Amino acid sequence: MVRFFRDASLPSRQSREVTRQRRKRNRELKLESLEPRLALAVMPALSDTVAPMVRSVVVPAAGTYGTDRALTFKVNFSEPVKLAGDQNAVTLPVEVGNALREAQYVSGSGTKSLTFRLTVKANDVDTDGISVGRVNSAAIRDFDFNKAHVAPRVFDRAGNPASNAIPAIDTSRIRIDAIGPVVASYGAFITRGQQVSLKVTFDGPVIVKGKLTVPVTIGGQNQSLAYTAGSGTKTLTFAVTIRKGASVASPAFRGENGLVGGVILLHAAADLKDSFGNRVTAIGGDFGKTSTVAGSRAVLIEPLSEQVQPPPLALPPAVAPPALSRSLPPPIAAVPPPALPPPVVRSAAPFVLPAAVDGIVELSEDITGNATFRAGTVYVIKGEVHVRKFVTLTIEDGVEVRIRNGKENFTTITSCALVFDSGSSLVAKTVTFQAADAANQPVKEADNGGVFFCGGTRKASKDDVSSMVVGPRVGWSFNATNIVANYLGRKDPAEGDGDGSRLDDIDAVSLIGVIADEWNVPAVEINHSGDDGFDLTNSDIEMERVTVIDPVEDGVNLSSSYLSITQSFIVDMTDRELPDDREIFDFEVDTGPSMLTIVQGASVDLRGYWDTSHDDLRISLRSRDMPAPYPPYARNLYAWKGRLEKGPAEVFSKANRP
Repeated sequence: MVRFFRDASLPSRQSREVTRQRRKRNRELKLESLEPRLALAVMPALSDTVAPMVRSVVVPAAGTYGTDRALTFKVNFSEPVKLAGDQNAVTLPVEVGNALREAQYVSGSGTKSLTFRLTVKANDVDTDGISVGRVNSAAIRDFDFNKAHVAPRVFDRAGNPASNAIPAIDTSRIRIDAIGPVVASYGAFITRGQQVSLKVTFDGPVIVKGKLTVPVTIGGQNQSLAYTAGSGTKTLTFAVTIRKGASVASPAFRGENGLVGGVILLHAAADLKDSFGNRVTAIGGDFGKTSTVAGSRAVLIEPLSEQVQPPPLALPPAVAPPALSRSLPPPIAAVPPPALPPPVVRSAAPFVLPAAVDGIVELSEDITGNATFRAGTVYVIKGEVHVRKFVTLTIEDGVEVRIRNGKENFTTITSCALVFDSGSSLVAKTVTFQAADAANQPVKEADNGGVFFCGGTRKASKDDVSSMVVGPRVGWSFNATNIVANYLGRKDPAEGDGDGSRLDDIDAVSLIGVIADEWNVPAVEINHSGDDGFDLTNSDIEMERVTVIDPVEDGVNLSSSYLSITQSFIVDMTDRELPDDREIFDFEVDTGPSMLTIVQGASVDLRGYWDTSHDDLRISLRSRDMPAPYPPYARNLYAWKGRLEKGPAEVFSKANRP
């Protein structure tokens, strides 16, 4: 009998059957998995109608950025996006202070991320953190990448415009300080043996580069103190050693080449910057026309003393001869004179007002020297006209200054405006500012840039107009018995609001960084303003009378400011339609609290809406005479007229009340 032995390595019949069943099940599973794809293959293509969304924004590192520093933003979308048309026109709006800047597109079209870069401009300030996006007409902050009824600029591969919605972004620790250092104080001349020295203190640490000197006289001879120490600190030391036997008596500032008073000369290639890289502001430097002494820029230490100040030269009607002095003319009787006059820069070109034509003087250039607006002549502002630093504009009683309506691209804003720069002065009695048309005729329509007053002791910004720190003492001021403003400012355009461009509403009369020592104007009367009537930004002043009649938006706007009224306060907003965003008060607390105080005995007449609702910054009232807005936590029509007999009235934001 033949015996067969099974090879252990060969599969048994049972195992082969199991394998066949497994293979069969696998084939069936593969067919099932293919069925959806087979079905899709015969279906028409599905359209993509979902807009790409911004998932996140990578922002610059926390810190304070100075002039010319670059801030880079990376915007991450939910899917790849591309740009259409001029790529330079695609920008990322960034709010710096109260001004809107545009971060320029750098790269990323065709990918999920777009990169934008913003370069900090000189004199930009934002102490509480920048904001990404702009506020649209619905009061919602968005990217503004795409607009309704306009071809999309940012879209996905299917052509869907990118959403303008902004995700949560924390930029509160990204701050801007692009204003250069200024002299805060200086010490007495110190004489030790044959060495004479001087210490000059700035408002923050400064970095010295190159040769710095201070022109002086010592013992009746011209000398120069040279910088010796202090870079990286607030205080710089200047010194000179006089040869043995020579006099070291009576050291004093001497100026040079027409610059009278104390100055620091920055010689060729020399520079003085703060810790953020901001250059010191030389005399005239903030306007791009720096005064020089033998090729050296000059930094002010001490203005000209009053006893050696030449008298101002009177100007004939309409045409002004060269201004020999930048000193303040005698102020009106009701206003005390400033503590110190501004410095003299005799090397500057003389300023002459344009000639009058048919009794009208048109102004489109800056006022760079002392000038007088004469009674009997109408003066028309037909550009962005600045009264420069250390310049005094005198306006005779009853003069009307007209500001043309319309929009154009000027240096800072896009409407005709009169801007008193930091360190400038106004001397007037009653002056009226009035809107005008292209034919220089007065009109009852507000579509202009209004009037700005910039203080010289604080850094602040609004509508792209900024105040700066001019010096350690107030040698300038705004003096008038009454300012009347008719149809000044402009309202939001139909496209919506946004600072720094044509989408910008502008208030009638704006004070930026002004303190009580600078503001000697007891009364303002503002009628039919294009936006808010009276606006204070980072200011602290006292007035006798404030009257605001029928503004397009709010009556009084305080942004981190204090206003005290001693005699009369009137806001009447009943002559015009009352939209949702139009109230007696609008307070903002970006860099600190705001409060309006009406003293006991003053008369009050308020008519309009008072907003105490939770969805806005609540405006609260504390008074024993005036009734509280009712019902609470709502937007109420408020009307009260009377005298404060029992005590003062305080209007403030409760959460930020000082």
